[in-house]
Amino acid sequence: MAPLRTDGFAFDVELMANCLRLGATLTEIPVRWRDMPNSTFSVRRHSAAAFRDVVSLWLRTRAPATGQEAWHPLPHEERAPLPAGAAT
Repeated sequence: MAPLRTDGFAFDVELMANCLRLGATLTEIPVRWRDMPNSTFSVRRHSAAAFRDVVSLWLRTRAPATGQEAWHPLPHEERAPLPAGAAT
């Protein structure tokens, strides 16, 4: 698998995107989230950076407008096939 580029709180989004690109199936497992005092994540301080990381990941994996093959962070032989009708 390709190394992760995102080192902030959105690293898990990149990990899931890489897994899906390799053809993995994701399973959702519900969790009960509680805000804890002294947590390292602050919605007020970190939301903008996490959003920026997700947008950056999305932009890195978009197909170029030139019609060339889409850029992928994974080598060609590791890529999962694109769905039928998807732009390459």
